[in-house]
Amino acid sequence: MPYAHRFLVMALLGVLTGWACAEQAAWVSEADGRGALEWLKPGGEFRMLSAPGETAAGPPQALTEIRLEPSSEPGKFAVVANGKGVDLATVYVSKEGKWANLAMLLNLPVTDMPEFLDAPADAKLDFVGSLYEGKVDEKHAFILDLSRQGNNLDGAYAYLHIGEPIAVKGEIKPDGAFQLTEYTEDKPTGVFEGALSLDGRSLSGTWKNEGEEGALPFKAQRFAVREGEERTEKIAGVETKTTLAWPIFEAMGGVKMDALNAAVKKTVQDAYAQFRTSTETALNAVESGEEELPEMSFDMSYYMVTFHSPSMASMFYMTYEYSGGAHGMSSFTPYNARISADGSIARLALKDLFNTENYLEPLSAFVLDVLEKAEASFVVDGTVASFSAEDLASFTLSPRGATFHFDPYAVASYAEGTFDVVVPFTELKELWNPELIKALGG
Repeated sequence: MPYAHRFLVMALLGVLTGWACAEQAAWVSEADGRGALEWLKPGGEFRMLSAPGETAAGPPQALTEIRLEPSSEPGKFAVVANGKGVDLATVYVSKEGKWANLAMLLNLPVTDMPEFLDAPADAKLDFVGSLYEGKVDEKHAFILDLSRQGNNLDGAYAYLHIGEPIAVKGEIKPDGAFQLTEYTEDKPTGVFEGALSLDGRSLSGTWKNEGEEGALPFKAQRFAVREGEERTEKIAGVETKTTLAWPIFEAMGGVKMDALNAAVKKTVQDAYAQFRTSTETALNAVESGEEELPEMSFDMSYYMVTFHSPSMASMFYMTYEYSGGAHGMSSFTPYNARISADGSIARLALKDLFNTENYLEPLSAFVLDVLEKAEASFVVDGTVASFSAEDLASFTLSPRGATFHFDPYAVASYAEGTFDVVVPFTELKELWNPELIKALGG
């Protein structure tokens, strides 16, 4: 893959709660209040301690509304955030990568409060992201997976009728305004400019080709958010870094996605458990006193949703693991499921894509032909001359067709990387399951 990213986009969470006491900096002068408003901008984030003397702050809070109001004491004002008055002594804002006490930044007298919180200002943003479905010019449907770390954005999007992921990188401002540049083979090919709503549920703006005049409007709505974790532990005494992420799909068309979310998360957890078990077994077999092993890693944080509707979901993970040797190993893990009206799910197998049992030979021939034209070396030299159903079990779906994913060494050498083969529904027409194509909007 030409890129890997974590999903990672701003956390727009909850409703801010204020501290009821007013002993320190709940009422301030108008000048200090306006100074506070310079740090507290709608669309930004901040954290709060519950009261002086506390040390555990809550997660970053999204600021949707901020204003000054006169207090009952003449000449004093209250800072009202998200509809509630706050004590500036308990408020922390992002400054140079740290969460800094707002009252201290304004030189207000404060006691029993730390100047900085322990966690860096973007510590909670690494594995917070969102996935959006939308259209460019009201007709070109796409899925966008966007993550944020600080002011930086990165991710990927894909047009459903094409299915190829396109990398995007850019920046976002505290008010939600953003610019994203798309890259194909590391070359800029287009630009998104727009704004993210304060609740994070929608984004809109314009898209245009790189270097061309004129722009097309786009709109998109959130359909999933990211969850994940990162940890370092020892497996059989060897330091191992683990990075996991998965989507949490929101209800759609009145259908709850609880079963789908549980299954997708379990897919990630099971893959890691298998890695841990196999690695631990291998390491325990190593004779003591042999060469010291380097740090190992397991990264299953990159994924791409290729289709999602109230009745179907299709996605794949790209996993990278390193447990010693000359290089690590990448692999695809697909997940495809039909979703019933009650939210229950049924995994899709390769045979479910077709209306006949005699699909394998023509499908295999089509895929081999594409791979030969792509100069996949094991196909070119005849090492791979046919495919079984198991060989073609790694697939994803979109309105365009089925995409078959091949790991390194499956059809070519490691140096040649991974291969994807799209089989459009316009090919092998007599084989496809018509109900499947209809569910995909084809």
